[in-house]
Amino acid sequence: MCAFSLATSSSCTDVVRHFHHIRQSAVLELGQTRNDNKRISKSLQLIVKTLRDCQTIVPAQLARALDALKSAPLMEGPDFQVLRELNLDLHQRWLGEDINTFTPYVRHDDLPKTEANRLLEQWARTAFSTFHRDLREMIGLVEDPTTIVQLRQELLELWLLHKRHSMGAGAFDVLNGIRTAFNNRFENLIHQHTTNLSAVSSSIETLLENWNGGFSDAFSPMWDNAVLALDAGSGGIALKDELYRHAFSRSEPVETTFSAYTKWLEGINNLEKLITQMQEKKWTDELDDMDEEDETSEDLHNMLSEDDPHLLHNTLEDDLEDSFSMLRDVIQNHAKTLLSNDGKDTVCAQKSAFLLRVWRDIASHLPSIYRDLKSESPF
Repeated sequence: MCAFSLATSSSCTDVVRHFHHIRQSAVLELGQTRNDNKRISKSLQLIVKTLRDCQTIVPAQLARALDALKSAPLMEGPDFQVLRELNLDLHQRWLGEDINTFTPYVRHDDLPKTEANRLLEQWARTAFSTFHRDLREMIGLVEDPTTIVQLRQELLELWLLHKRHSMGAGAFDVLNGIRTAFNNRFENLIHQHTTNLSAVSSSIETLLENWNGGFSDAFSPMWDNAVLALDAGSGGIALKDELYRHAFSRSEPVETTFSAYTKWLEGINNLEKLITQMQEKKWTDELDDMDEEDETSEDLHNMLSEDDPHLLHNTLEDDLEDSFSMLRDVIQNHAKTLLSNDGKDTVCAQKSAFLLRVWRDIASHLPSIYRDLKSESPF
């Protein structure tokens, strides 16, 4: 700051404005890198550091430092004497008197405390607005729900530990901006994952359209040579799987459809696990240092560990209800079409059996959150 004042003859106010401009430019630069999740954390850290630094040194310490520049000729100052690049021991006697006796004059007392606070509050509002915008854009590109939850926890922990430095932006407003950004993104991911159940519907329709009677539902004999040749090592997993397929009549079409469903179910179970993880998170350490004017520790804990997970839990329930309703309609519509044939067609019977087996396997492997919601008739 002193170097900038010397180089440009800037007053204390000008120095602070320049410092704010440099830090704001750095916040913008950090936010422009969309493929590095750590940079958004660095952006918040930089904002917090700027607020803390300014509240510590502006205006009193900065004014004293600028005033000290005028106390003696610049070349006599210890900071200049120790600069090895200048080699003053050798060169100073060759410098002109105007250089050796130069004493800078800068305005050091033009920034009262109230104006310093006003400038910092204005900067804080702009910086946090930029941060919230960059956060929304950055996490909008993140497709992994686990990464979203980890980043949410990291940023919330960072802000809760330093919220007393909010300066004009409002600690709750900053917190709420972070919460809203992550809640909206997680809701979008829930919608994406639940609607992917349509892949199972597509699999059913494709298999029915391309059904080849006598082949699509074909099963090799229970004790076929290929079955007997299966490796019995590692607990006989391969043999157990084959026996399981026969016991539950999982033909290739059923297996194909159920595999698509199982892949989808893994994503839903992960979402449910992450929501539970959010509910179980304790914010004790971060909420110990509370200011009187802040929300109470209990209120903040409720928002982060109850309100937010509850919102996401309800969103997941609603989206699962919609997705399963669509799948149920697909299966039932095909079943009605097959029943209208009065069972006169052998292929129709095979297709009907296929639908029943798919229905059975899905109904016995529902997401727990949906099974709890539809306790009487889950599917």
